[in-house]
Amino acid sequence: MGPERLSKIMTCERYFNNFRSTFNEDNSAQRTHKINKSSTDSEKEFGKFFHNLIQCYVTNLSQRNLETYTRELLISQNTERWTDKLIHLLSPHYNKKTSDSFLSSGDAENMERSLNTFSELYHHHNLDQFSWECELEIYGFKFDCFSLNGDIDLVGINETEKRIFTIELKKAQKPYPQWKYQLYLYMLMLQEKYEHYTIFGAIWHPGAKLKVVRMDTAKTLIGSIFDGDETNPISYICEDCKVWDCEDRK
Repeated sequence: MGPERLSKIMTCERYFNNFRSTFNEDNSAQRTHKINKSSTDSEKEFGKFFHNLIQCYVTNLSQRNLETYTRELLISQNTERWTDKLIHLLSPHYNKKTSDSFLSSGDAENMERSLNTFSELYHHHNLDQFSWECELEIYGFKFDCFSLNGDIDLVGINETEKRIFTIELKKAQKPYPQWKYQLYLYMLMLQEKYEHYTIFGAIWHPGAKLKVVRMDTAKTLIGSIFDGDETNPISYICEDCKVWDCEDRK
């Protein structure tokens, strides 16, 4: 199971405690199927574009500045086509595209605006002090009765100061309650892998500020759901819930 899936279960403390008490690997996929909403093809494509662009910008910042990307996105807004340079900048993710491939002016405009905003926050928080890598894989992390596997969007490492900064990228304009738990789980996974480092984390989605979370905060908030009895009524959680005495199920 991945932190993204488990984080949806953790949005309601009562549901989470009921789920973990009956959890086993055989029924986990069936029990969590209902809470995984399917995205449309266009949403998936934009989400992939959003992640790849931000990740390529951060990991190649020493060779390519912001204007290199925004110039190509501005051209695409006018032509509604990919440019050869933009394909090269995002290589290898879009190597099958050509300069005749369609790219909507709306997507190009949204990405240009998002990249400009992210760049401002990146430099404001002095994140160039870190060496960045994307899609860092961590497997077999033991969390309570779960074994978690995950690919973390962006992880920056400062070897000199023994600090790690992780950023979870989200394309949606409005935040979802499970995002914070997903971030906290990733931070716990990183702490086990880099036990002598100080871990910081943040979620970023278009239009948002970069709110930095420390490791002690993440541990406290994750720990609070184990013995809590708070509910967070969300349709896809309540529909699949077996806590029959919960008023929110109505």
